Amino acid sequence: MTWVGISEDWLEGPAMTPQGASSMELGISEARAAETLPWDRESARLYRTIFPQMTLSLPDEEAAQLRFEFDTEMARLEAA
Repeated sequence: MTWVGISEDWLEGPAMTPQGASSMELGISEARAAETLPWDRESARLYRTIFPQMTLSLPDEEAAQLRFEFDTEMARLEAA
């Protein structure tokens, strides 16, 4: 999977791009559709690290909801 909208620049605090928000939704959707972890372990670890950081420029409630959804799916997949 390719997460678009992710660049080194977002670490410096710019607003979330529409591509970045779409990437987060895509990542959650891909995880929901999978029965086992859809990424290799290294990519999964990277996504676990960057996903929460990507939500920092979103409104608090939206960011919390996206993190919850992602964490829920990751826990389910890692337990599979």
